[in-house]
Amino acid sequence: ARLALLALTRKDPIFIHSIALLDGNGKNILDTFEEHHGQNEGIQAYFKRPHQTGLPFASNVVFHNDEAFIYFSSPITSQNGNIVGVLRIEYYATVIQSIVRSIDTGNSSTVI
Repeated sequence: ARLALLALTRKDPIFIHSIALLDGNGKNILDTFEEHHGQNEGIQAYFKRPHQTGLPFASNVVFHNDEAFIYFSSPITSQNGNIVGVLRIEYYATVIQSIVRSIDTGNSSTVI
């Protein structure tokens, strides 16, 4: 499972800071950023929302230690449909700047 998460991280190594599996209580049980492993992330919206609604979640920009991040998460379900955890991806918020810069409207007066 760790190798699968690392492979996902390599798809965007500049902007992905961490990919993790959180158990049903929000405990970080597997993470590509080893310092996060074992932490309880159960109070975070990126855990609570998919765990409660069964739907994917995208956060606002969140600041930690003078760095900005954006989180995407999705529930992990068992074969019978029960939510057993959450997959969480932590991006550096600079990914937003990169996306905006890549948009070429062809009109210099267009404001994005």
